Amino acid sequence: MKAKHNEAKTTILIPEIFIDAYHQQKNNGSNGCVALSELKEKAWQQFIKTGLPHRNIEEWKYTGLNHFNNLKFELVTAESCQNNHNGIDQSMIDSHRIQGAKLIVFIDGHYAGDYSDEMIFSEGVTVEPLSQCIGSEEGSAAGSLLTALFEKTKIKPSHIMAQLNTALFEDGLLLNVAKHTCIEDIQCLYIATGNKFVNYRHVINLADNACATLIETSISLGDSTAGFTNIVSTGNLARGATFNHYKLSQESKTQQHIAGLFVDQAKGSFLRSHHAALGGDLTRYDVDVKLHEPGAHCFLDGIYIPTAKQHVDNHVLVEHLASHTTSEQHFKGVLDDQSRGVFNGKVIVHEGTSQITAHQSNHNLLLSSRAEINTKPELEIYADDVKCSHGATVGQLDEKALFYLKSRGIAESEARGLLTHAFVSDIIAKIVVKNIHDHVECAARVKMDRTVVGFNDA
Repeated sequence: MKAKHNEAKTTILIPEIFIDAYHQQKNNGSNGCVALSELKEKAWQQFIKTGLPHRNIEEWKYTGLNHFNNLKFELVTAESCQNNHNGIDQSMIDSHRIQGAKLIVFIDGHYAGDYSDEMIFSEGVTVEPLSQCIGSEEGSAAGSLLTALFEKTKIKPSHIMAQLNTALFEDGLLLNVAKHTCIEDIQCLYIATGNKFVNYRHVINLADNACATLIETSISLGDSTAGFTNIVSTGNLARGATFNHYKLSQESKTQQHIAGLFVDQAKGSFLRSHHAALGGDLTRYDVDVKLHEPGAHCFLDGIYIPTAKQHVDNHVLVEHLASHTTSEQHFKGVLDDQSRGVFNGKVIVHEGTSQITAHQSNHNLLLSSRAEINTKPELEIYADDVKCSHGATVGQLDEKALFYLKSRGIAESEARGLLTHAFVSDIIAKIVVKNIHDHVECAARVKMDRTVVGFNDA
């Protein structure tokens, strides 16, 4: 871990593996794409100004990354990745497949075509691994589109790990949908094999009245070593576009997972995003949505069910930059053992806007006296004529309800399971696509069943 001090005397920590990855990228030269190389270099210079986020930064007050100093991550190239598919077979992949969705598989940071479905779409639609776009000749249609979309999307320098991702990503997905076009559901399945350090970047662009659904599923093999996955998705939703986004995190108990969703919305566009955090050692998810024009609406929700010493952090920011825009944020957590949860949901209503509706809530259920949640819903309102609300609760299972179920002959573990399932069921019920709903509900139920069966608050 390389350490230095900035002008504020704060120690800047940059793991050596990050520096090695940077030099590897420099040697590859982004496959000859000059514009992309310049973008990556700018992001790297921004990252090294601060290094790893630390607890002195307000947005990272409850989530430290200093433990990265003790984790030994490895880099992986596309060539070495192709030779490291041990333990991966089609049956395992099929068990995580969403029925009816086109599947794109990534292993240790790189596209795995042998396990992915063939992509067949209509004219004006591009669904392509980013590595193939980057590998296109300078000035090609895919390369030019990718460069234009990167220049269009501006991620704030304060999103430190997103800057790292921009500097170091090698693969991901380009999803571009033409006007008045709806495409089949797309599922990205990420498989991590051990202690690999990987970065994925997804670029989503929906033209006027286009619609698309993206499902992200993260899994890992084994739990003897810790890997680190860093994912950034950027979206541009034109007028009347609809983007449905579902993220399911199911890594092993040693995996480090940091991700960000950054979306700009135009008039009449709709974003629906759901995050289910069910695995990993550390999970951090940043959502940053900007409602630029009237009629734009976003609906953001999620569940998190950490156990043991797992740590889950959700940071959500919605900016209302235009009148007649609406937003919803609703998250629920079930925490057991010595797990930690963090929720920071923020809404900013900018000056000069009106007819704004924004609601947010965060409700938490602690199954252990050693579990902990830090919750902070926020409203910043600089306008009149708004309807805004926020709230947060932290509690335990209802003892009266538990007693009632037990008095009816239901075992305590089963009774606890019923009440716990009921607590998060309303969030899952908002997933209207049946195949996705059933998949998320099953995954959440398995995690909660393991939690309540092993209940021990000693």
